[in-house]
Amino acid sequence: MDLEAKVRELRQLQALIEEAQAEAENIKDAIKAIMGDSEALSVGGI
Repeated sequence: MDLEAKVRELRQLQALIEEAQAEAENIKDAIKAIMGDSEALSVGGI
């Protein structure tokens, strides 16, 4: 694999990671809304 291909793959992976992190935040926010903000959120060390 040449350098350009590696850079493209890295950018794609970083975009996927950012998308997954944003989705995780949305889910955490939804859980907090259900539980109430006074509850501490601790799911697998997140």
